[in-house]
Amino acid sequence: MWADADSVPDLARAGVGVVLIGEWGVRRGDQRRAADAVLAAWRESSPPPGLLAYHCLLGEDAATVLHYQQWTDPDAPRRFVGGERQRWLRAVRARLTGIEHRRVTAYRRYRSTGRAPAAPPTGCLVTVTVEFDGTDPQRPRTWVDGVFAAAGTEAAAPAAGLTAAHFHLGLNGTRAVNLAEWTTAAAHRAATRTPAPRLRAAAGGSPGVAGIAVTRFAPYRGIAVAS
Repeated sequence: MWADADSVPDLARAGVGVVLIGEWGVRRGDQRRAADAVLAAWRESSPPPGLLAYHCLLGEDAATVLHYQQWTDPDAPRRFVGGERQRWLRAVRARLTGIEHRRVTAYRRYRSTGRAPAAPPTGCLVTVTVEFDGTDPQRPRTWVDGVFAAAGTEAAAPAAGLTAAHFHLGLNGTRAVNLAEWTTAAAHRAATRTPAPRLRAAAGGSPGVAGIAVTRFAPYRGIAVAS
């Protein structure tokens, strides 16, 4: 049975064996319609085995929808793709056309910073996606560990507005992504104007880094499987 979930995914949720992160491109102004179509299509049938929660977030460009899926294990989404996925896609397309399906990457959450119980609500989720040369699984792990080590040596307090950060490692060894929770997009923009020097060096200077992309998203809607 489905249940409404908070608009912000529980990024440190226990019991998650794999996370799928992907983007859809849509016509400008169709973000909410696309996200609503996705979640309505899910509700047309029972949850697939292994799916825990599914969230849609809206890109700052007004033309991108981020999909954040939490599953119990890597085999669960594979079974869905081999079975009910086409029915689900047809249900989405019956509600909205003009969707561009972009790359979906499988991750496992590796490390997170603690979120204070009294932290303000998350109004912006920032993805920092790092591409690596080759498929060495140690490189993404080394990158994350280096960022944590650099953060521990910075004398300054965490940037104003940053409440938590959740680092995920791609299962194929080519990517890492940090999903950072910020109070507002404006707070993140302000922080980028005065980046901590050691953090900046660690983020861009790790071996094998081929590129880094930073994108801001607004939380929108989510559903979860009722326990």
